[in-house]
Amino acid sequence: MNKAVICTKHKKGALIASRLKRIGLDVVEDTSFDTDSMGTFDMEIARTLSPIDAAQHKAKVATTVNNTQFGIGSEGTFGQGPYAGIVNWCEEVLCLYDAESDHAIYAFAQGPISVNTVNINSAAQLIEITQSSLGQRWMITLPSGVEKGLSINDIHHLIERARVSFPFTLMPDYRACYCTERQEIIKQAADDLIKRFNAKCPTCNKPNFVVNKTVEGLPCEYCGFPTHQVKRRITTCDYCHYQRDEPVSTLASQQYCQLCNP
Repeated sequence: MNKAVICTKHKKGALIASRLKRIGLDVVEDTSFDTDSMGTFDMEIARTLSPIDAAQHKAKVATTVNNTQFGIGSEGTFGQGPYAGIVNWCEEVLCLYDAESDHAIYAFAQGPISVNTVNINSAAQLIEITQSSLGQRWMITLPSGVEKGLSINDIHHLIERARVSFPFTLMPDYRACYCTERQEIIKQAADDLIKRFNAKCPTCNKPNFVVNKTVEGLPCEYCGFPTHQVKRRITTCDYCHYQRDEPVSTLASQQYCQLCNP
């Protein structure tokens, strides 16, 4: 079993440890590095790196600080996705960095998040919102600053002490230890990492031999006109650069043809 350190303040290691044991990684959490220094969801600290670069930086820090071969970095983002402005969307990236070979594997997962910022006008509405999102923690902006990680009991205590009064704005705390829906997407990213780790190059037997480029132009089944559907899938090894180019054996449905179905 190889030790793999993840720098986290939000208990991400517990989410992925049991899964990554399947590929021989013993995930250990290190809380000494302040990952919040690279940016926070409430924008108290602005983010300056892309999600991939941030995950890689965290993974490299984990190997350097702990003097280990393997480090894991995790980064999540919200608000983009296929239905931007309509459905809240979470995108997660995991980076497994090997300090000996100076190579990294990036794994991904994404999906909708139902919890969002809401204006609370009554105690009944507060109960309805919090009970529909069990396990989710919340944030409220007060004159003294932002209160984070709030349970329903915490919010009631703030109301009882007259620190909060209706109406007020209730914001989800999206940190991994407080957002149950995000936790599931992080687990999915770990599953993608397992798939990539187990995908070995037929030439050098190194991991992450997965499709990393596609070429459009699959001919229409009716008229033969090139469509935007994938006609070739290309896999290139990160280590030895062996390449496999696989053509798609089928034809594109007429519904995707710009001539037959403009």
